[in-house]
Amino acid sequence: MTENRNLDGAGNNVANPTWGVGPSLYTRLDYGAAYPAGNAYADGIGAPARPSGTNVRMISNVLCKQTEVMPEPLGFNDMAAWWLFHVHLDIALGGQGEDSVPIAVPLGDDPFDLAGTGTEEIAFRRSLSTVELGGSTETREIFTFPTAYLDADPIYQRDLAGNLAVRTGSGGLMELQPAANGEDVLPSVAYIQSIKPGSLPDLPPFVATTFAPFPGGVAIQTMLVREHNRIARALDALQPGRKTVVDLPVDPKADPEAYDEAVFQLARKILEAELQSITYDEVLPAMGVNIPVYEGYDPDLFPATSLEFAG
Repeated sequence: MTENRNLDGAGNNVANPTWGVGPSLYTRLDYGAAYPAGNAYADGIGAPARPSGTNVRMISNVLCKQTEVMPEPLGFNDMAAWWLFHVHLDIALGGQGEDSVPIAVPLGDDPFDLAGTGTEEIAFRRSLSTVELGGSTETREIFTFPTAYLDADPIYQRDLAGNLAVRTGSGGLMELQPAANGEDVLPSVAYIQSIKPGSLPDLPPFVATTFAPFPGGVAIQTMLVREHNRIARALDALQPGRKTVVDLPVDPKADPEAYDEAVFQLARKILEAELQSITYDEVLPAMGVNIPVYEGYDPDLFPATSLEFAG
């Protein structure tokens, strides 16, 4: 089997081992002469773009106005949207910075200004950038924390401490939390900390996702963790001869720690392959995205997510 992928994406590209490592900076599309500074900032450095432009809440109201049921023309249900939501988290996830730029609410806006005061605002803070964390450029650049690869890092975490915290340490399995209805669900940080005191001090309320308020996002990631565990149990149940074929230790009792690591890494590889296959072979083509035939690995292709895509 191939070597194990680093959690932070390092070494994925042997010729350029730091490419795609998280955290990193988003790239920007090239707009040529329209934006000579290479960005749309009002001052070319970091001031919000188009300060005198049309109110953004008004634009949102116009674009999102819907007065009747509108069936999805390709026949997709919410599952496709939440799947792509996970893909987005897997390759593009920034943080919230300190720069507050509240959005003015139009007079009489429903539901933010039903009283018609004309003074309401929507709280808004700009993305975490080199302004807060420092960087090598004067221009405000935006951070993204995942690797640039579709590698399920929202569930596996992006460093060793986080990864060990979400694993049981036995049989290659990942932690799940028993729910009141008897199901195993995505573990909360509080649950992880209760069974592993001192772990995960800085993570959001649910281990695998920073978007716990969205049930669909949590459901997808719960499904992925359960799938990892299904694969791990299937690998553990293999006969000794078949374990040898896939480079697994034959006797789990000889070295339980090494056995756990081997099963975990192989289950991780299989889950990542499933994630990539479903995304590139099923979901994107069904949406009409034309993906060229794979012609081999290109070490000169820079694997970064653009700010325009992430936004």
